[in-house]
Amino acid sequence: PFEFFHKVFQMGWVVNSSVSILLFVVCLSFIGQQWNARGGLFDPLPEVPAINPDGEGAMAVVTGGAAGLGLEMVKGLYKLKYKIVVGCRDVKKGEAAISRIVEEGEGGEIEVKHLDLSSLQSVRTFAASIETDNLKILINNAGIWASQQITEDGIGKTAQVNHYGGFLLCNLLYPLMREGGRIVLVSSAMAREAVSFLADPLLLDKEMYFSPRGGKLYGTSKLMNILHCQGFAKRAKRDITCASVHPGIIKTNLHREENDQSGWVREYILPLVWGLIGISPEQGAKSSLMLATTAHPSGRYYHGASPQDPPNELCEDLELENFLWDKSVELTKSDLQQ
Repeated sequence: PFEFFHKVFQMGWVVNSSVSILLFVVCLSFIGQQWNARGGLFDPLPEVPAINPDGEGAMAVVTGGAAGLGLEMVKGLYKLKYKIVVGCRDVKKGEAAISRIVEEGEGGEIEVKHLDLSSLQSVRTFAASIETDNLKILINNAGIWASQQITEDGIGKTAQVNHYGGFLLCNLLYPLMREGGRIVLVSSAMAREAVSFLADPLLLDKEMYFSPRGGKLYGTSKLMNILHCQGFAKRAKRDITCASVHPGIIKTNLHREENDQSGWVREYILPLVWGLIGISPEQGAKSSLMLATTAHPSGRYYHGASPQDPPNELCEDLELENFLWDKSVELTKSDLQQ
């Protein structure tokens, strides 16, 4: 009898412990998801207007709009009846994804064009193909995690895809944008991992940036987005605003795609964390859609619906900000045409 009751007690302890652990994980997941979506547990959720504020026929350009976060942005703009140009590397994949959006219901117009941000010539070709006098929105969403490759332009691939290619695209499309236009640069709170790039603006130093597991490289490229946004706000003479935004931790394959790093952390730990506290691409896209469709101060960094303090003190480094702008102008041979 003693052994029987002892086993029953052990089973009860195991069950109670398992329930406690499960409840803890559920609470942790809920808190993490709320923080990701809002920017703070009690901050408001981003809201997207129900009616197109720019009128039907206004154009929006979205990079990386064939999958994940970008595809959800395209869906949101389509419902508002924008005329959307999607820039992506794989046009067939993009057209297949867009056809599913169109089948779901009525909306605006969507055109898919080839765009490879790792090639400055591809960016120029893409920009030259856009003909409009009613461009109101540009969302620079396309990005990669951490690649040790060097592009045909001699720039670290992560730096070029995440910043320099987007910088060039902004400058080329700026003359096409109408007054009241809005630019959104999808950044990340991973900018907190960034380091100063004064000595290496092309992000080529593998020893510096690939420890640990590419986080510094990705974070530094996202710091560039924030500095680009701040620099744009100070230089743009027209009524066109720019915001950088952390969409939250999203359940996508970003950490797997274009990632030269390998190991159990990338393969097992990150997917587990993403699954527990990450939010869906649909939820994550709302902050970018809000900024793309509503008026807001230029040059600010957002998480959720609210402007936030940037995640790294380097965001306040004016020397670094000006250095990045000048280096970007030099490398892309482009500047804002007022």
